[in-house]
Amino acid sequence: MVKKIIVWIIIIIVLATTIFLLINNIDKSEPLYTAHQGYSSKYPGNTALAFEKAADMPFCGIETDIRETGDGIFVCNHDKEVLYYDGTKRVVKESTYAELVEKTLKNDVTDDEIYLCRFDEYLKICKNGGKIAVVELKDDSLNDEQIVRIFQIVDEYYDRDHCIFIGFDFESICRVHNYDQNVKVQYLSNKPGDKNFDKCLDLGISIDVLFAICTPTLVKKFHNKGLIVQVWTVDSKIVRNFLRRMKVDMITSNVFYEN
Repeated sequence: MVKKIIVWIIIIIVLATTIFLLINNIDKSEPLYTAHQGYSSKYPGNTALAFEKAADMPFCGIETDIRETGDGIFVCNHDKEVLYYDGTKRVVKESTYAELVEKTLKNDVTDDEIYLCRFDEYLKICKNGGKIAVVELKDDSLNDEQIVRIFQIVDEYYDRDHCIFIGFDFESICRVHNYDQNVKVQYLSNKPGDKNFDKCLDLGISIDVLFAICTPTLVKKFHNKGLIVQVWTVDSKIVRNFLRRMKVDMITSNVFYEN
């Protein structure tokens, strides 16, 4: 019942926003496009292969998710567990990096044998391709020591100016922001009217939101503060055009859009 109510709320928001945009005849803008987990509609997401293929495309940025292994190596993986070709799994934070790369990953997309990708490998691919590294911090709550090590890796293999750090954990995003206020950060949210939005506006933190909760009012509030609005994950041209009229700044997608 609750899920049905949420779905209807999202539908109403989308319809109301569409009507608003049509009535006000708002022109389209051209946002920047971020490759979600690499070129993941064609290649297995969060792998070096997907990152390399995205680097060859006209995406502006490449997104990944990073987690820390049991022996302190940051790797690219969305879930807490790594899934292998034979159906077995390993928990990232409970395993060493050597253990995690003993077997190839599950791959239902191509015939390639793929292994877990390290964070530094991903950064090198972004650098070589001239792409923004959009890094989602997946661990539940990062401490100061972890943040320092993440920045050490970034400084060694790429450039802070070419990175955006995103995350659902508001406190972790605030810690990154406080560590270096020149670094670009975006708070991730899928909650309409998220109470942390006002905190973001006060602190100068941009947002990255589920496309269904993005409204013209929300975009205007953040733009008035000189902040960025990114939306995820948009694989429909109809939704893409709807968001372009709303003048969002960045769109995360699994696909590449031909205009």
